[in-house]
Amino acid sequence: MNSGNFDLKVKNAHYFQDGKKFKVKMDKLNFTNNGDVSMNGSDDNGDFVISGKVKQSGFIHMEKAYVGKWKVHYVGKMDGLVIKQCYDFEGNYDALVDKLKSGDVMSEIEFEYTTFRLNLVDYEEWIDMNLHNDLNDDTQWNGLAMKDNMMCTVRATLKPDYCDVHFSSGDYYERFEGTFDPDTKICSISFG
Repeated sequence: MNSGNFDLKVKNAHYFQDGKKFKVKMDKLNFTNNGDVSMNGSDDNGDFVISGKVKQSGFIHMEKAYVGKWKVHYVGKMDGLVIKQCYDFEGNYDALVDKLKSGDVMSEIEFEYTTFRLNLVDYEEWIDMNLHNDLNDDTQWNGLAMKDNMMCTVRATLKPDYCDVHFSSGDYYERFEGTFDPDTKICSISFG
């Protein structure tokens, strides 16, 4: 399985300020298996570059640098198909995590992806995998999932009656092989 970068296509992005909602133009967010994230985009303030890291806690720490201007610091968390975020200009990530935990959402990025479920049958454990297929091969999928309270990048080969799923986060790596039901979008893994 290829271990390089993958992109999640952005469906919609915006930020909130002074009670108003402002659109942000973004095409895709790039992820690497070691948790690095990057993106280019633009909004009413100009063109920007985003770089950051998915932490094992599941929070995504990012810096948005406007070309030739200022920087904005973000903390985000996946919530279904959306990264909900808080931001500041100082880079106080602990305070941003606390704000986000309290429900203070200042911006959102919504992705185009499909939710699949991984059933670890022997452990009676279910893991939701939010995957995007952007390749010419409709059996290859990439995305994100929470496993054991860690945000992981996921690469999967999904074919009728077969799945090969790879989870990675920092030094953590785990591979699962099992069966896939395309009708229910469930991968079943049995270790016995």
